Amino acid sequence: MTADQVLNKTLSITLNASGAGEGSMGPSSMFERWRIDRMVTEGSSVLEPSLNVYRNSKGSVPIDFTPFGNQDISETTTTLELPTGEFIIASYTGGSSGAVMRFKIEGLITYPGTE
Repeated sequence: MTADQVLNKTLSITLNASGAGEGSMGPSSMFERWRIDRMVTEGSSVLEPSLNVYRNSKGSVPIDFTPFGNQDISETTTTLELPTGEFIIASYTGGSSGAVMRFKIEGLITYPGTE
């Protein structure tokens, strides 16, 4: 049996010449499930970037959005769980070229198939 662990994962995304950038992350180990309680964005962009957050595909409707990509927090009011094979995409637009943005996910990693 594997014990649950604290989820604290960070993406570092450098914005391109158009002020856009994206990254993705999600559970990768067998039986791993992420319960996301909070998403945090922070950065150093002179131009305030917006951030869209997607689940599995940028073609889907965003699950979260902020026009304040340099610093904002989203705490979910409903359970957001990702099983192995699913992922979150953080997509920044409208920022300054070369700015470094950080997107952090906090919550709990569970292993429901290992009891």
